[in-house]
Amino acid sequence: MIVLKVEFTANENILEREQTIYEKRETMTHELTDIIYDYNKELPNGIKVYLYNIRSKTAKFDVIIENNGFLANIHKYIKDFTDMMEWNGEITNIEEITLKSLKGDIQRTNYIDNSSEILSKCGMEDIRMYLERHGEEKVFTDSLTKEKAQKMCNNILCDNALLSEIERIFDESSPKKFIAHPVQYIIMSDNDKIRQQIRNILLGCLWNAGRLQSRRIYIFDYMRGNSNEGRFFSETPKFDTMSKLYKLQHGGTIILPLAGARYEENDEQYKKNSYSDRITDFLPLIRKYRHEVLSIIELSRRDEAIYNLICKELANVIFVKLDESIVSYQRAVEFLHSRAAKDSIINCNNLINTLSSDRNDYILDELENIYARWYDGYLYNHIYPCYRSFHSLGIEKAKKEPQGKAYNELQSLIGLKQAKEVIQQALDLRRMQDIRAAYSLAAQPRTSLHMVFTGNPGTAKTTVARLLARILKENNVLSVGNLIEVGRQDLVDRYVGGTAPRVKKLFAKARGSVLFIDEAYSLLDDHKASFGDEAINTIVQEMENQREEIVVIFAGYPTEMEEFLKRNTGLESRICFKVPFEDYTEDELIKIFKKFVSDAKMKINEDALNAVRKIVRESIGQKDAGNGRLMRNIFEKGKMHQASRVVKMPSADITEDVLIELRAEDFSSNNFSHQHNPKIKIGFFNE
Repeated sequence: MIVLKVEFTANENILEREQTIYEKRETMTHELTDIIYDYNKELPNGIKVYLYNIRSKTAKFDVIIENNGFLANIHKYIKDFTDMMEWNGEITNIEEITLKSLKGDIQRTNYIDNSSEILSKCGMEDIRMYLERHGEEKVFTDSLTKEKAQKMCNNILCDNALLSEIERIFDESSPKKFIAHPVQYIIMSDNDKIRQQIRNILLGCLWNAGRLQSRRIYIFDYMRGNSNEGRFFSETPKFDTMSKLYKLQHGGTIILPLAGARYEENDEQYKKNSYSDRITDFLPLIRKYRHEVLSIIELSRRDEAIYNLICKELANVIFVKLDESIVSYQRAVEFLHSRAAKDSIINCNNLINTLSSDRNDYILDELENIYARWYDGYLYNHIYPCYRSFHSLGIEKAKKEPQGKAYNELQSLIGLKQAKEVIQQALDLRRMQDIRAAYSLAAQPRTSLHMVFTGNPGTAKTTVARLLARILKENNVLSVGNLIEVGRQDLVDRYVGGTAPRVKKLFAKARGSVLFIDEAYSLLDDHKASFGDEAINTIVQEMENQREEIVVIFAGYPTEMEEFLKRNTGLESRICFKVPFEDYTEDELIKIFKKFVSDAKMKINEDALNAVRKIVRESIGQKDAGNGRLMRNIFEKGKMHQASRVVKMPSADITEDVLIELRAEDFSSNNFSHQHNPKIKIGFFNE
């Protein structure tokens, strides 16, 4: 549906023909209503004219075009209407308007008896729900030539996919009038401003090339409305909002901004309490109306789950993906020079020096942030030196100690002195980078926080990794803060060519979080160029590509991890922090045991504690002693023996103290003989 607002300027005062609108309002209203009603009956189905305003020599009316085939002859229909009204003059303006504006015109007019009847005929009887609850209407104005669009692409560094699509849009072999939409679009960027710029360039080119019939766009907001409105098909069968949306948008464009919208195919709990149904409901409508309505889906680079869903469900619909370009160091230098020139800054060598010459993967969003931070420093260092001594809020925030519940939990863990120190160094480095950024000194790439955790079993490697993920989230280093635990079985595929995609999929899942690869040395095979090496090579590549979005932690035994790091020359260079997890001392293990007892609301007497200490002493130094895991096993087994002891006691002897007390007999050496791991003797030989 297309709605045009037409303004007609007459050669004479229209109102004077009826004397004045105020003296004969009722007569004039009814007369014009009847005339227009009769005229609309003579028009073909799919086009209607509605008068809503007359002021002296000016008349304004809307033309509703439900069948876009009438667009070619629209000037004829408008002239026929003015001739029928016996107006002499000329059309001074024709512009497309939104359906919301049409609704307002119809409801405000003095020349329409029943506005609700007209809205109903247009399929907008419940227009409030359509217009206000589910999105926003706009009419874009730009019409871009090929040359102007190409120049705009260069300004936003989107000169790969977008420039190629501009060439196709203006291809000489394409028809110069609208036939049907051959493709739909996916715009992908982490920056909302860049997505909008790409969208505006695209729409301006399509309009100029005749690939659109309407300038009206509808930006659908999948988060609006309550949860019950999320299931358009199953819960609102009488008013299918999404289907009506596409029908009313014939000839126009629907924007689906899904950047950051979480969608997990197998997360049933999430689906139950979310708007994910809205993400899937529009897919069949895109397929059904793909020739009449242009759909533009906007995603961020981390929205791989939604992107894969679209590729899977709409396999027969052709999508053109438009994303921001990844540019070289030299191109980044040229961009920053041009950006500084716009602010009349000639000497910006210190800005250029913040770039890393060995990088060739800059994107616009990053360069814009680099320039913005540098320009802040330029202002108070060169333009307003009186403010040089002031610290920004960013500096004050960066100077604060890491905070949050997870950080406090890490500090409260028993032992782990070296691990805590190295993790503190990593957090201090990131804080220092933030402070430098506030002084416009840190536009250089941030040091990645990839780590190696080395230690024997039970030294809390997984526990610390889980806490670290939360710490980085609570201190705004990572956006999600989950711990994604994987092993060889998750990374290596059974078939040739399947390992790299599997690894990339796991990295996509871990964006904004910590990817924890336990027993990483299990990827080592006896020969090189194996599936394991393919996994390692892909991991190295993804670590570099997403160094600011993901923290990768490799974990395992110390000796084996050294061999693992030597396997790939690029692996060790990308790991900045090696975190050793030492075996716990005897006193630390006893403290861990006491914490288990305290957390379980139990008590242990001194004799029992000495029995536990004896077991610990006999276990320390043995291979696979278990560390913290050993203490949990001792505690659990002690509770089992306590339970067997208590249930055999006479009922009269069982008190609350008896139920919560652990005694020495619960930790008899005989009960824990397997902890000693004695050597097995074979044959008749003695040691």
